[in-house]
Amino acid sequence: MLSQFGNERVKPADALRVASSIFSEGLAHLHAGRLTEALSNFEASLSMNQKFLSGAALESINCFHQIASVHDKLGNLGEAAAYYERARAQLASAPIPPGERGVFAKRRRNELLRQVQQRLDMMPRLAQVPKVGAGVPLADLRKLYDSLLASGDRQLAEGELAGAE
Repeated sequence: MLSQFGNERVKPADALRVASSIFSEGLAHLHAGRLTEALSNFEASLSMNQKFLSGAALESINCFHQIASVHDKLGNLGEAAAYYERARAQLASAPIPPGERGVFAKRRRNELLRQVQQRLDMMPRLAQVPKVGAGVPLADLRKLYDSLLASGDRQLAEGELAGAE
């Protein structure tokens, strides 16, 4: 089977070997700390994989996982969470691609799902972070403020805060 890729017709096996090579290069960039280069490689590999494989294929899911990892390291938490969610959804989806129904492939999928879920669980949920002072009665805050103000005035009067004026 031949497929159109760019302006050339290529065999899927050849394209997938190139995608695998690009992915491996991305891992090398990632381990060397070259995050933008790693991201570029993972995105290119994902693009090639998606032309020839289902979204539930481990090759595509590994790309989602690594793209999420790079975004996480770059501080793009929204993007990281979105790619981790895509990886999780594909790992949990049915049907599993025909070539990945063996014991080792199932074990790899389960391990990857565990890793992805762990990363998602560690991601901060900004909407759930309570506001500063939430749950503290206003009267208690006023008492604390008055106490700190009185303590500061006393220390200033006793010369303990010389130079703080």
